[in-house]
Amino acid sequence: MTTMPAGTDSGTMTTVVTGASTGIGLATAVRQARAGDRVWALVRTPSACADLAALAAAEGLDLRIVACDVSLDASVDAAFAEILADGGRVDRLVNNAGLFTSATLEAETIAAIKDVFEVNYFGALRCVQKVLPGMREAGGGVICAVTSNSAQAILPSWTAYAGSKCALEGSLESVANEVAAFGIRIAIVQPGITLTAMRGKISARPSPAAYDRTLSRYRTMIAAGRTESMDPDDVAIAIQRVLTDPASPFRTPVGADAERNVALRRSIDDERWVRLFAPVEDDDFYARWSELAGVPDARTVADARLLDPSSR
Repeated sequence: MTTMPAGTDSGTMTTVVTGASTGIGLATAVRQARAGDRVWALVRTPSACADLAALAAAEGLDLRIVACDVSLDASVDAAFAEILADGGRVDRLVNNAGLFTSATLEAETIAAIKDVFEVNYFGALRCVQKVLPGMREAGGGVICAVTSNSAQAILPSWTAYAGSKCALEGSLESVANEVAAFGIRIAIVQPGITLTAMRGKISARPSPAAYDRTLSRYRTMIAAGRTESMDPDDVAIAIQRVLTDPASPFRTPVGADAERNVALRRSIDDERWVRLFAPVEDDDFYARWSELAGVPDARTVADARLLDPSSR
């Protein structure tokens, strides 16, 4: 039997976007709806999304807000039962829901690390499992996962966050091999620093004083990088390109900092990278980073107002 590529029966693509209440997810949901997709915006608290609902109504967008906590099996089951009952399948899935934390391992708890993985890793896989059968039967579909440049260029205090993003990328690389023969395409978008509310939603986890020097360097690097911060819609544009262009690469860094950091990490050996923060003197550390990354001394660029609020 000849299968019809996903979305071609009605001419309208059904797109699901997770974590669509703010930031990249919100921008992506709106952009795809404006492009003519039927969009299901998955959010934890629909009552907090009155502005999105009003925008959709004002513009006549086919955008529906659905309650979904991707960390809970039952919530994902219910959300996708509603979506699949309406149209039978999903043509495009954007896994964007994410939880950020920044703390040294000594300051973390295993419970907190599990919370991050439940959203960033297991949450994404829960959603992928829901759309694969329909895509496979339709003979096509696109799954885009929003990870981070931190999945490759890993810095201190990202044990949970980078760990979850690395795990997701590894699993999806395996899934991509599993489903390629069915016409299903999987792609990863790795944003750099983006102006979203994610970092402001978490509480600081004080580390032992012994880490002060390393964390001060990390915070200064991040603050310097935030001078290149993107708007969420910049990432949404990249996601749209990935969704619509079959020639898109499997991994797409987005933003000047992401492109630089990923390329840098790929270009140097592991031993040099993991000893980046080893110099005793700050001058030596910042000189090394400036040389490697081709950027000014972070201390001359960093704005104290942009310091990471989480890793104190």
